[in-house]
Amino acid sequence: MADIAGPGIKTGQDRLNLGLVGAEPLLFSLLAALAAAAFTVPAALDRVVVWRDFLPGVLLCSALMGLGLYARHRVRALRLSVATVGVGLFLGFSTLLTVLIFALFPLHNPVIDPWLIAVDAVFGYHWATFVIALAEYPAAGRMLAVLYNAAVPMLLAVVILLGSLGRVEALHRMLLVGLVTLIIAVAIWWCFPSVGPSAYQTVPQDVAQSINLVFAADAGALLRYLVEEGPPVINKEIVVGVVAFPSYHTVMALMVVWYTRSTWAFPVGLILGAAMLPAILSHGGHNMVDVLGGLALFSLTAYGAARLLPDQVR
Repeated sequence: MADIAGPGIKTGQDRLNLGLVGAEPLLFSLLAALAAAAFTVPAALDRVVVWRDFLPGVLLCSALMGLGLYARHRVRALRLSVATVGVGLFLGFSTLLTVLIFALFPLHNPVIDPWLIAVDAVFGYHWATFVIALAEYPAAGRMLAVLYNAAVPMLLAVVILLGSLGRVEALHRMLLVGLVTLIIAVAIWWCFPSVGPSAYQTVPQDVAQSINLVFAADAGALLRYLVEEGPPVINKEIVVGVVAFPSYHTVMALMVVWYTRSTWAFPVGLILGAAMLPAILSHGGHNMVDVLGGLALFSLTAYGAARLLPDQVR
């Protein structure tokens, strides 16, 4: 795995030209294209966006990237700058894609949840039964709820870790995989909508409360409403995880495990990634086939990113 060697690093034609290193030119270009789409597509589709809810994220993204580039040129804190720019890119992708995703509502194709649930039944998996069984261990169930909600902070921690260790190529592959997998997942979901079994299977209220179930009946009903009717306005109040198949939480968990390998944090990443599986199935309101879809999506995209952005020989 390639590292940033030190404060005076230059490779080939000075990798600090224009202030960008590694795959940052590609990632900045993708962010610019995403920003253009986020500001134009909702307007073209006559969607109402409450931009004051999302602009702070855009401004924070810009500030972090600016701070990172300043640290790179003025302070020569290269590892800090790579990490800071990486966090800015991650936040920018997340904020802008959220706007685009919700601009796609309502969806016009029929949901495929009955088919997905039937596939799971072949393998003997039933979401509500799994959640009820988990509630026999309420403390564990509540811990899994915390873990499920911590998926994005975990990814941010890995971004900072890779940047601080100077793993430039690994960091940029991770960011590229995160963006591309989300775009592909949303495209699949847009063509073949699914909201997960929580919208169709009932879990007793006391069971849901005992483990702080994230995607309980009300969340499933909200997802069905968004798919069928669409939100009247796009604001932070209606932002929830909407992509059931393939499971993007599965992709995020695999990113944590895969991109911490060969670092001191790998044992922690492996434990958290393994624990995320029951959290995704229960609190994420997912079918087993959703998880398998996320696994396939990550594997193909990570392979492609490794070929596109190989480690540089220094």
